[in-house]
Amino acid sequence: MTKIEKILASDGNEIKEQLVLGSLFLMIFERFKNYVEDDLIKTRIYIPQQEFDQGLTHERKKNLHKSFIETYGEGQESQHKNKIFRAILTFLHKKNEITLEELETVEKLYSLRNEIGHELFDILTNDEKPSLSEKNVQLCFKIYRKLIRWHIKWGLEKDCPKMLEEHSNFEGVENIETLQLAEIISKALHKNI
Repeated sequence: MTKIEKILASDGNEIKEQLVLGSLFLMIFERFKNYVEDDLIKTRIYIPQQEFDQGLTHERKKNLHKSFIETYGEGQESQHKNKIFRAILTFLHKKNEITLEELETVEKLYSLRNEIGHELFDILTNDEKPSLSEKNVQLCFKIYRKLIRWHIKWGLEKDCPKMLEEHSNFEGVENIETLQLAEIISKALHKNI
């Protein structure tokens, strides 16, 4: 049975599920992307501490930022053109904060984000396109959560090393947004994540 035949024969629950999964994925991915582009880039995680200690002029910060994007932001011909997003994630991979598999997964998730945003009708109706799955939602959220936890730990290492000594396990650490997203995902999918 084709996707169109399934749609015509169904009560609409399968379409609702696909639309919910697409919406959840887009919401999580955009929050993740905004976090990387706004919060991680603004805290200048790519500037070595000794540069801060020596004092940075506005011009030096600008040059370091430009050099950082040029060094880490290039992608393949068929990949998205978001150099800031790619630069931060590639940098975190080089620092062993995310694995190569996670970096490659994020690139695939970025492509899926574009596909959902531009080709949702085809995903719903074209047999050549795979249907959306909970796995994509969970993968995106898992990597987002990992970066939140890393960033909290990084901030403590930088600003409060004594506090870091007391709190070495960051597995359950959340910020308000990941708590809210987890609740939204749980309610939408009717399961805890």
